[in-house]
Amino acid sequence: IQTKGQVIQRDAAGKALLAVGSSMNITARKQAESAFLDAQNRFELIFNNNPDVMVISRLFDAVIDPVIGHLSDKTAGWRGGRRPWLVAGAIVSSIAVAFLYAPPTGVGGAYYLCWTVCLYFGWTMAIIPYDAWGADISSDYLERTRIFTYRATAYYFGSLLFLCSPFLGISPIHTFNAPVLRFNANLVAVMFLCTVPIALWLGPRGRPVQAPERIRFWSIFANVRGNRPMLRFLAAYCISGFSLGVFLALSYVYVVSYLKLPEAFPVILLSYGVANLASVPMWMWLIKRIGKHRAWALGVFGDAAIYPFLALLHPGPASYLPALVLITLSGFADAVARIASDAILGDIVDFDTLRTGSNRAANYYAVKSLVTKANVALGGGAAYLSISFFGYDPSATVNGSRGVFGLLLTLLFIPSVLYVLGGLIMWRFPIDRRRQDIIRRRLDSRRERADAALAALAKPLEGLR
Repeated sequence: IQTKGQVIQRDAAGKALLAVGSSMNITARKQAESAFLDAQNRFELIFNNNPDVMVISRLFDAVIDPVIGHLSDKTAGWRGGRRPWLVAGAIVSSIAVAFLYAPPTGVGGAYYLCWTVCLYFGWTMAIIPYDAWGADISSDYLERTRIFTYRATAYYFGSLLFLCSPFLGISPIHTFNAPVLRFNANLVAVMFLCTVPIALWLGPRGRPVQAPERIRFWSIFANVRGNRPMLRFLAAYCISGFSLGVFLALSYVYVVSYLKLPEAFPVILLSYGVANLASVPMWMWLIKRIGKHRAWALGVFGDAAIYPFLALLHPGPASYLPALVLITLSGFADAVARIASDAILGDIVDFDTLRTGSNRAANYYAVKSLVTKANVALGGGAAYLSISFFGYDPSATVNGSRGVFGLLLTLLFIPSVLYVLGGLIMWRFPIDRRRQDIIRRRLDSRRERADAALAALAKPLEGLR
């Protein structure tokens, strides 16, 4: 029982005569806190005793991307197109999430390795063909952008719902404990069950054009080397993605350890997610006017302009509101990358199809997925190596000037410079709306000639029926 109150009347000797207050039964909250700490300790013990679990699962996650991309492109001409991959991936992911988020007591490293690998496998099996399917549906410059805008909106909404889940009254404590994770696992399964059938029945198949036997596994790497727009895309994506990886890795350290605002971090994270979602219509409007590549460049230029202002903040409550505003603005700037990058990659796939005659959409999206994972891993690893080199200790009460300089340099100034470089590379991206229209018309013309040739070959056979 937790009791709070205050004395409102005392006698001449100072003895309390009258007090007001309230009592609250906090048994459930204390039990939830105890269970959370126990689960956290067990989880840390399992992974400390089995460090290979994370290494093996992440290596598998990297290797499986090009394999799924290759197989999806090989089977894109079969009945159902890319949709069977989405169904299989949804089933495997739902099962894996259920076992990971609600583990029985007494399990060890092998259990987590098994279901983590299953989750990575199922999610990759769903998301890479799904990305390629989005590119297949339309070759029109703005229509393709609209498709990926809708998808980005759903992604940001789902991310926001996940961030809000600890505050939905599922548990007495506001954290990602076992009941909250079980709720999210059930929600994933329910959402898959509701949305995948809609995609299967109502989603257009798209127009894959390759003969499946022509696609070889290692050909994607030769294609990327010979595809200049793809090389420029990868250069900009790697640079800006690495910078974002650094920022995401150290943002918690910055807010909690440097600014001394631990209670502010959940609010800032939630505000960042709201900004991602709210900014989508603005970016779609801007893309219609200046193009995908330049809207993306403006987004990374925005981050480059915002980050240095965070270096002006000092530890203490006075920095709460400025940090909230600046990081929220960064959320607005970051949102365009998810929309523009996927849509631009679809244009690159069309260019490659025009060059080679084969649709390697899933292979190209697999390369992008692999680079995304590398950006997060390398950016986060480099970030912590850098602040360690400068002597910044996130657990210390006070850090010296050299450590603080290292944190701000690593978190804010180096990414700002890299963002400018990445934005300049993307600003001059060669496939704009006019050139994409030319590519689309040539692909349509090629398809019409192929259909006409097939019709001419079939006509003499009609009299034999």
